[in-house]
Amino acid sequence: MRSPQVILSVATSHSQPDFELLEALQRTFLSILSAAATSGAWILTDGLDAGITKLMAEMHSSVGASVPLIGVVPHGAINGRQLFDLTRNETVQYTNVSPASAQGAPINGFHTHFLMVESDKSGADAWGSEINFRTRLEHHYIDMKNTAVVLLVVDGGLDALKQALIAIERLQPVVVIEDSGGAAGALAEYL
Repeated sequence: MRSPQVILSVATSHSQPDFELLEALQRTFLSILSAAATSGAWILTDGLDAGITKLMAEMHSSVGASVPLIGVVPHGAINGRQLFDLTRNETVQYTNVSPASAQGAPINGFHTHFLMVESDKSGADAWGSEINFRTRLEHHYIDMKNTAVVLLVVDGGLDALKQALIAIERLQPVVVIEDSGGAAGALAEYL
């Protein structure tokens, strides 16, 4: 995998998108994937099979996008995480895991790569535990590789607001999908 020219970091929540917004979000994601492909970008998400991340990953797969879609996943929030715990350089049969809930979600199989971030938290307490690592990874690419990092806020909750605040403090570009609700709606209203 080549180093990125741009990293598009998606901050969102795990809730299902409003059905009325689904078509508009799909068009938006198609445009984003097209722009990412022409700019040599990587796309970072939380890697879970829920909400906006699931929708974006499905769009990535349906158009056969060549853009790396990298899940930076909170290990403690992965349903079926025990399947990965004792494996090294082995293929894992990741099937028959519990669907998304408040306690966790499966990883999304349409991602091209995963970074599983360990913490001492599990279940609902693990949501957002990957953000500090993900932020450090993004800053490494900004500071050491001179790579542009753009934060895309779609819907989202407190974790998305935290990511937006960090990006704004670092003078990173932040793109807000205003009509997607949640943190994105709040940011659009107050910025």
